[in-house]
Amino acid sequence: MQTISQTVKIDLQHRNRSLKDLMSLRVSSTGISQARQGVSEERFLQYLQRYFEKVVQAAEFKIPSSRRSYSADFIVIHTLSGLGIDVEIDEPYAGKSKKPTHCCDADSDLRRNQLFLEWNWIVVRFTEKQAVQAPLSCCKFVARAIAEVTGDRSFLEQLKTEPDLLSVKPWTTREARAMAKSNYRLTYLGKFGADSVCDRVSSEPSPTLIKKF
Repeated sequence: MQTISQTVKIDLQHRNRSLKDLMSLRVSSTGISQARQGVSEERFLQYLQRYFEKVVQAAEFKIPSSRRSYSADFIVIHTLSGLGIDVEIDEPYAGKSKKPTHCCDADSDLRRNQLFLEWNWIVVRFTEKQAVQAPLSCCKFVARAIAEVTGDRSFLEQLKTEPDLLSVKPWTTREARAMAKSNYRLTYLGKFGADSVCDRVSSEPSPTLIKKF
């Protein structure tokens, strides 16, 4: 006679096998991007590596019919199912040029998100401020995504006592310009030093979970 735990285990194994077949179609990265990473990203990487089995920073993906590539801030792989999650850290403006980035009234992120969905990736986008001020809540958000898709709650269990991540209103281009003018990023990156705002090479504020299977 099977116990409930045995039945759940069998169901998870079946789900992971099905996902494994689907994820065999997932487009893989072509290498590691040479884009310079920010100080806040290096810190967030340590949190991701603490809770997830396979984490890669700055994975590069070739854009079809283009000489350009996309660089993923982080990719998290659920090894049992092959599920892949593209984790992005979005800042409101570039450090040196002050150019607005990741604005909700621009479509550059939408095009990128759609391409990753077609490649069988889940896309999770956090704001830079969320990653700096609430890294464990961000990790919990990723863990919940894994649990919802695969049924594997082991990662979520490690973070169950952490508070849920609060949502953030997306910023417009106009709001991003205002934030750049007031040096808004320094209000949460100050402890990393003023230079850290200029460290990042930039190209939807969140938390945003985008998935399609």
